[in-house]
Amino acid sequence: DSGVPIIAVPKTMDNDVQGTEYCIGFSTAITRAKDAINRQRTTLGSHERIGIFRIFGRDAGFSALYTSYVTSARCLIPEFKYDIDHLGELLVADRKSNPSQYAIAIVAEGAVWAGGEIKEVGEPDMFGHRHKQSVAEILADEIKARTGVEAVASELTYDLRSGDPDAIDQIVASTFANVAMDLIAEGQHGRMVAIRDGKYAHTQLPPKGLGPRTVDIATSYDTERYRPVYSGRLGQPLLLSTAVPEAEPDDVPVPVEQVQMQGTARHYVKVAASGNRRAQAFCADCGTQLYATEADTPRVLNIRLGCVNERAQLAPKG
Repeated sequence: DSGVPIIAVPKTMDNDVQGTEYCIGFSTAITRAKDAINRQRTTLGSHERIGIFRIFGRDAGFSALYTSYVTSARCLIPEFKYDIDHLGELLVADRKSNPSQYAIAIVAEGAVWAGGEIKEVGEPDMFGHRHKQSVAEILADEIKARTGVEAVASELTYDLRSGDPDAIDQIVASTFANVAMDLIAEGQHGRMVAIRDGKYAHTQLPPKGLGPRTVDIATSYDTERYRPVYSGRLGQPLLLSTAVPEAEPDDVPVPVEQVQMQGTARHYVKVAASGNRRAQAFCADCGTQLYATEADTPRVLNIRLGCVNERAQLAPKG
């Protein structure tokens, strides 16, 4: 908006940035959450309790879902309002079938049961978000009251984003940085490095107001058992939920006769290994990429959608 050319890198342990299947920090958070939960199994078992573990995830449940996958625990996510009585039945059954007489549920901070409410408290942060009440403490009290089994809450929050990254995050971060530098060297701007279809890629910056990427309930979450979907993975990419919204095309071809421009554009000619020549035009003032032309279609401008305010005007007709 300020005319600064940028290349974006997605980084959040919530893994909910639109346009990418993976964000830096996610693997480290899941690894630490798994370790923390496994360390508390002995304590839960010695007191024969139900453990309720709160994890980050205000709007998306990826952190809770994947932690559940690697700990074989129940999980509750913001995308689905669960039945708290059914949850109690599942946890009591889990506890009864466990030789150590304990059960575990992982709850994202934004997960709420049907008819329930988690109030916001405190002052807004820099993004305008207020903290939610501890859903783990509220849920532990509810489970104890409804089942008669002692339940204890535990917070898996800021410790998950502290310290050194794990190997996966180091590999992804280093590769994202190199992809970003390659894009800069090519003169590209307004792009975000990403993982798409399990591969390193780049895409348009997420549009304003799109909101976070969320868990696909139909393919990734069992709404009866409150667990990840484990079946049907053959042939799928490494991660559980890799689907990202289909991006709108980066460029739209428009005949040069139908284009009116104001201001000055600078041009850069890129020659591919095949010998094909592609001329890219940039704003002389801010460096934003505007359009490109191919050598065999010089009268067609491939206009970069990211620089157009009224994109609907470029929609195909007929």
